[in-house]
Amino acid sequence: MALLGRRGYEAMSADQPTVRECRAFSEDLPMLTQQVTVARDGWDVVVLVVGLAAGISAIVGFGYWILAQRRRPEVAFLWKVSASTVSDGMEAWPQGHRPVVRPGDTIVVEASIQNVGDATAERALVNFVVPDCFTLERVGDTPSGVLTSANRTAGHPPVFGVHFIAIKTSLYPAMWLQLRFSLKLRHVPHSQPGARLLLEVSDDRLNGRGSRWFPSLPAPVELPTYSISEAWPIKLRLRRDWRRIKVGHLGADNVMCYPGGRQTTRDVLFAH
Repeated sequence: MALLGRRGYEAMSADQPTVRECRAFSEDLPMLTQQVTVARDGWDVVVLVVGLAAGISAIVGFGYWILAQRRRPEVAFLWKVSASTVSDGMEAWPQGHRPVVRPGDTIVVEASIQNVGDATAERALVNFVVPDCFTLERVGDTPSGVLTSANRTAGHPPVFGVHFIAIKTSLYPAMWLQLRFSLKLRHVPHSQPGARLLLEVSDDRLNGRGSRWFPSLPAPVELPTYSISEAWPIKLRLRRDWRRIKVGHLGADNVMCYPGGRQTTRDVLFAH
């Protein structure tokens, strides 16, 4: 392209309007406004209502799911023992008490479990484990098969052989599960001062701490009682108190907690 000369450039600039002339021309133009009306039919209203309902339902459902995930079962243990072949006369068995048994003696052990949490343990597995020097039977109308295995907590070295009974159950909040077992000492293992009995509860919703960080509003674990002098039925009003849910320590019980399970033990001494 040929370059314009000075005269050609001045001629072109003379034909172009100046900035001041453009601004004055724009100020002289009238302001043009147009009102746009959007018409909505019935389907638009339906879509809006359905969208709002779906959003609210999603928020409520997610909140309920979060609360349901926070709710968990928790257990408390209660041990009792009777030094006779009958279940009468059961006495509380604290952690430090060690009954003395001799070869041929039979004792009845009661191991009770309560769900003190705010959720159901739907797939709970209870194992009652004793050394293989005992003959183990379950007391009651529901016989259970006795299995054999090895366990370093209840068994004696070198093979750590044990007998155990496994029970599958569901534990609802505040529900008690009472189990009774008959133990007969067949012989005293060599150089062993006593034996350890193991009670274990497993459920996939038990946490590893045995407690919660924040308090909850669980149902009361004990209901009020009413004698015959009071009218029945009773208009019961249960009061829920804020408390931290933690593994129960009934009878000064020391419970070992791990993810998915709880273990508690009792010891007996051998009389040679």
